[in-house]
Amino acid sequence: MKNIWATVILLVGVVISVRAVDLATLLAQLSDPSPSTRMTAFYQLKGLGFPGGDQTNLALIQLLGRETAFSQQPGTADDNWASYYGDVIAAVAALKDPRSASQLLDVIQTGSTATSGLASLGLTGLDGVIQKLTSTDPTVTTGAGLTISRMLDPDNFPKICDAASKAKINAALQNALASSSTFTRNIAASSLTKLAQMNIPGDVNGDLKVDCSDIAIVKAAFGTHTGQLGFDARADVNLDGVVDIRDLSFVSQHLPTGTRCQ
Repeated sequence: MKNIWATVILLVGVVISVRAVDLATLLAQLSDPSPSTRMTAFYQLKGLGFPGGDQTNLALIQLLGRETAFSQQPGTADDNWASYYGDVIAAVAALKDPRSASQLLDVIQTGSTATSGLASLGLTGLDGVIQKLTSTDPTVTTGAGLTISRMLDPDNFPKICDAASKAKINAALQNALASSSTFTRNIAASSLTKLAQMNIPGDVNGDLKVDCSDIAIVKAAFGTHTGQLGFDARADVNLDGVVDIRDLSFVSQHLPTGTRCQ
């Protein structure tokens, strides 16, 4: 019996070793000069469920950058490659990895997969998206507008609900109302309406209500200033760079009548 178990353990070790070698090979092939090699390696990794954790995530992010550069070469992309490119974008967007912001910004004009992925990154992607909203390319400004609109959805809003970010978004959308693109102007107008609906005075955590959890955030950052350890931009409701009694009083005044917080 001992010999049988020893054999089983040995075989398992061999399988794991082979899979490790295969993974390393496939990850290396994602940077191969040949597009067909990269494509084959990508779909093999996808079939395995993209194993390898952070190493694979980073390789996928780098692959998207590589394929975006390749897509800009004239006459190099056919229908099969375009479908593959879309699958790479989807794989990277699904990671929700802050390191993918730059690569997703470069494909912001490609549609909902990229814009949804960027929106999920919150603050990490916000400044880049706002910059894209000033582009002269209407497909890029449309993508940026859609991204901001999705950032204002309930699932994403808590990530960009601090007063400074909301002010940035408001200013960017106001500027976008003058865009040469009708679609971009329409998105900006609807997003401004959405922002106004989401902008509840005293709601510092973006959950669309004011309660003791908002008070707790201000108290946790009380006495801190911009750049200091423990500073939380959400708690600086008056944007003076300091979390103090004025911020706490503002939130307290907007608590429902009768609410008592510890």
